[in-house]
Amino acid sequence: MRGARGASAPRPLEKKNKPMPGTIQQELTRILLKKRATGDTLVWLSPENVKALTTRPGTYTQQTSTAQPIPQQPPVSRPVAPQPAPQPLAPPAPDMQQQLTAIQKATWEELKNLCGNCSACSFCASCNHRFFAAGPASARLLFVGDFPTLEEDETGTPFAGNAGIMLYKMGRAMGFSWESSDRNQAVAVVNIFKCRPYSPQTEQHIQACLPILQRQIELIAPDALVLLGALPTKCLTGKTGFSSLKGTWQSYLGIPAVVIQSPSLIMRYANMPEAFANERRQAWNTLQELMKYLKK
Repeated sequence: MRGARGASAPRPLEKKNKPMPGTIQQELTRILLKKRATGDTLVWLSPENVKALTTRPGTYTQQTSTAQPIPQQPPVSRPVAPQPAPQPLAPPAPDMQQQLTAIQKATWEELKNLCGNCSACSFCASCNHRFFAAGPASARLLFVGDFPTLEEDETGTPFAGNAGIMLYKMGRAMGFSWESSDRNQAVAVVNIFKCRPYSPQTEQHIQACLPILQRQIELIAPDALVLLGALPTKCLTGKTGFSSLKGTWQSYLGIPAVVIQSPSLIMRYANMPEAFANERRQAWNTLQELMKYLKK
């Protein structure tokens, strides 16, 4: 019966059953085929599932065992990638023991030549200049740094850049000379790495450079060392945790050594006046303690 014009009574919605994805047999067949694609050849099926699979003739044949084989497709012939021929062993490295012996017996000039011709690590191929030492070959005080600054590598001049100038002033402020031939008045500086590294340093790099540094310390024979930063501290004392080592006294082969922050890192605080002043003050206080020790 119609009501208002243009309107009609709503018809009751017919309930429709949503079709299922498939019969049990179809779902089991799909699962078995998927298993076969992943390489499985046997699966376990319950008696009920076996019955569901065998309700239609020609699908699967019921086996005497519940372990049902998955129908196999003929093997696909794939080309086998050629295997690389075995590489011969790398030739042995140069006789490092012979080189080490030469370093341990070298005079200052011989050691300088060995350093100039060193090819023990990859850094020598990437640097512009090698920084052997600054100052005389015999000095009472020796600064030990990590590696040349960028300015030193570009110019080949010691104490280049702000960090180099700061280090130069440290030695002068302590009353020592970088040019004096008098050992009691002389100060010098050497680095762990003679070449500026252009990639992260590894233990192999350190072990390649360390013998030259050790021989330098033997020849210079300082009364005290100043370790500039974490790397020299670790290499000569074996200790890590630099934040707790700053300002402390250590030793290397019986030589007293103090630990201060590297001038390069102090200069990184140049735009932060308070931090810059604190780092510089801490370093200078430690150097003053060392001056008192050397005056005894």
